[in-house]
Amino acid sequence: MHTIHLDFEENLSENTLIYRLDARIKLVCAVFAIFSVLFLTHWQTATLIFVSCLFLAFYFARTRFTIFLRRLLYPLYIIAVVSAVQPFTYGSTVAALTPIFSIPIYVEGLWFAVLIFTRCLAAVAVLNLLILTTPIMTVMGSLEWFKVPSVLLDVALLMLRYIFVISDEATKIYNAQKSRGGYSKALGYFKKLKNYGTLFGMLFVRSYDRAVKVGNAMISRGYKGETKLFMFSKKAIPSKDIFYGAILILAVASLILMDWFIL
Repeated sequence: MHTIHLDFEENLSENTLIYRLDARIKLVCAVFAIFSVLFLTHWQTATLIFVSCLFLAFYFARTRFTIFLRRLLYPLYIIAVVSAVQPFTYGSTVAALTPIFSIPIYVEGLWFAVLIFTRCLAAVAVLNLLILTTPIMTVMGSLEWFKVPSVLLDVALLMLRYIFVISDEATKIYNAQKSRGGYSKALGYFKKLKNYGTLFGMLFVRSYDRAVKVGNAMISRGYKGETKLFMFSKKAIPSKDIFYGAILILAVASLILMDWFIL
């Protein structure tokens, strides 16, 4: 087991156009694109958005292929599970029966599964592109500019901070178990599974204890959620960035209209 690698600001090139684009513009465009994906009715359009994100990430943002795919990997597990259920639960036209238990597979469910998969993939790619080209603190500063309550930003940044702490704690517990033969080849599958359960149980307890200690420390220093723990710089949005943002929104809107009226 290795320490969880969270590459929030890895491979960011300040010389690229997408990186230099104002984070508030990128945030608006990303939110608009993600919500637009939800209304797509054809998987081809969702796939086109996904490919466009790949093009922007590799050509304009100069992102390494492995980084982009690594960030897509974990969401893909959830997307695949949700999509795999649809052929068995949605539709009325039976395409085939499973060899075991004779469970019907519906034609409508198959197409709906493809649509859900491509929709989710496109949405994750848009969010992935935003994170790859924008430092996390800049994103938080943009959210403050949009009048997001400071208590939510404080909690989000504290959570971000303690993800790394919990990751280190999990590594320590795992190494302690491993040094005592907790994951040796001589152990059976269920014994190893039990050890993993012990690991996550101890990690949960230690995380809870640390959260209580941090909360008490903040309260003892007079924190009531009314004052800001983090301060962000404020500056005007450049006119050219507004122009670029308008072009991106028009491009996404054009894809939605094409999906509704042409395809």
